[in-house]
Amino acid sequence: MMPNVTDQRIDQLSVGAGPIPETFEASFRGQRDWRFWELMAFYFGCLGAGLYAISALLDWRAPGGAPRTTVTGLIVGFVLVIVIKNGSHVLGSSRPGRALRALSQVGSSWISRGSLFILLFGIFGALDVMVRLGWIPGDKDVLGWILGILALLASLAVMVYVGFVMAQGRRISLWHSPLMPVIFLVYSVVVGCALATGIFVIFGIAYDTELVRVLMLIGIPVMIFLVLAQLAFLGTSTEAGRISLRMLIRGRLAAPYIGGALIFGLVIPLILTAAAYGTSGGEAVASVISAVLIVIGGYLFFSSLLKAAVYTPTVEPGRSLLVNI
Repeated sequence: MMPNVTDQRIDQLSVGAGPIPETFEASFRGQRDWRFWELMAFYFGCLGAGLYAISALLDWRAPGGAPRTTVTGLIVGFVLVIVIKNGSHVLGSSRPGRALRALSQVGSSWISRGSLFILLFGIFGALDVMVRLGWIPGDKDVLGWILGILALLASLAVMVYVGFVMAQGRRISLWHSPLMPVIFLVYSVVVGCALATGIFVIFGIAYDTELVRVLMLIGIPVMIFLVLAQLAFLGTSTEAGRISLRMLIRGRLAAPYIGGALIFGLVIPLILTAAAYGTSGGEAVASVISAVLIVIGGYLFFSSLLKAAVYTPTVEPGRSLLVNI
């Protein structure tokens, strides 16, 4: 009996069979639907929502009346989500007019739910910033606290919804994991702390360095654990998942993923943050270096997450390999 094409391709893609191809013919195909603009939308959403949440916590802990300097982080985070993230979605869409129907399937689609979360964040975030700036009365009163909590919850929803969108992709083992929403949440907090640190240190804005440092010393090890757990999960998943694993640790994505995202983007910042803890000299320099490495590493991580995604082939010949995520 002649071996089928799928078996031949699996044999060719086994460990030690040589370099991993960028395309996988009809059997194993890398996802090419989400590229640069989708990456920009996802990452700036994480950056903006994370920065907003961290800045909100810092502003609540700040003494004195409005306006306070940490509100700068709220404004930058708000712009990153509402302007940059949404703008990237529009630029990456082949039919931007369909964005008006994004809320039509909130009950069944995480993409629709994400659109709702962004809308709510835009409303509550704008009101929250105006209250904190003193443009609307109510800062530190019941109204201010309610708006602040609602905006914070909306920012958390913006952080995680893309993880749920990816986890729905059953034919992409790299994404189809309960770890994805957690990864997006934790990484958003980590890059939010990093971006807040960079902005506040560079522009001389006073902030609670102790809170940010503690969050980073907790968030970075958790993120390292999640990265390693994701790799371990891929090693025991489908053949498509193992192909993704080899791309990430041995193929063309090993340098940006292992070297860039994991080592330079997480391990080295953790060492710098821990070494600078409780010291006075060089703390600002170490904080800025760590912030830059984390932000760049985060981009490399999410970029690798899109490039290493491989569709699991169907059993029946002739069926489409496309998956609706």
